[in-house]
Amino acid sequence: MRVNFIIIFVLIVIINCSKSSIKTDINQNAVYYKSVFDKYQSENWVVRYQAIVELSNYIKTPFYDEIEILLLKATYDNHPKIKILSLELLSHLPSGRIINRIIDMASETKDDNVKLYALMTLSEYKSMVTYPIFVSGLESQDWLIRDVSMKGLLLINDYEDNNKIIPYILKGLNDPSDIVVITTLENLNIKDDKIYREIITIFNKVYKNNIKNSLLLACLHAIRGYRLDDDTRKKVINLLTDLNKDIRLLSLRILKDEKLDLKIH
Repeated sequence: MRVNFIIIFVLIVIINCSKSSIKTDINQNAVYYKSVFDKYQSENWVVRYQAIVELSNYIKTPFYDEIEILLLKATYDNHPKIKILSLELLSHLPSGRIINRIIDMASETKDDNVKLYALMTLSEYKSMVTYPIFVSGLESQDWLIRDVSMKGLLLINDYEDNNKIIPYILKGLNDPSDIVVITTLENLNIKDDKIYREIITIFNKVYKNNIKNSLLLACLHAIRGYRLDDDTRKKVINLLTDLNKDIRLLSLRILKDEKLDLKIH
């Protein structure tokens, strides 16, 4: 009986200590947040920038809402570096309350760097709400904007009709920048005959010119899961002896997957 009493007493002490510790942490966070908020009121952009840097250490605290409000305020800052930093932090906590502001930044800003980070942040939402912005980004003369826009489009996970995105996938596969083409190939998440034909066109060109690089690997990644045509299958078999280990392994996986698919069907 005495033992049980001691155990209960110890548990009560531990719980009270825990509550006291949590309360202390909250109070400390409140004081720190206020100091950061006050620092951000400075007219010196360097001081304001440092305030947002310090704020990044307290994103996952009970002051989530207050932090989000300050970051939202920072997106209106007149210095682009502060806008970019605020977008970087907001990408770690996507919120429906601020998505419209980020969409405005992506569509209206004249600063390509800010636009780029706004698009990167929007890609974290993976929502059809962002679809028009990414489609618009594909028309940019800047390959970086096109690249992040294509990735953002392919990350959207609630397409009701794949035909809505297929034309833009084909556009990405024919982009003048190899980086955009690779991004498109590596992030494909739908299968379609038109897409397959474009992938094979790229694959044949790379294979013929004996360019064994990231573009070839991206092509192999993209055709995995398709039932290959005879000519492509022969080329993939030939790649089993390639000097590049990654190419050999991926080629083997493609052939194994296809063999398994044929057995099932």
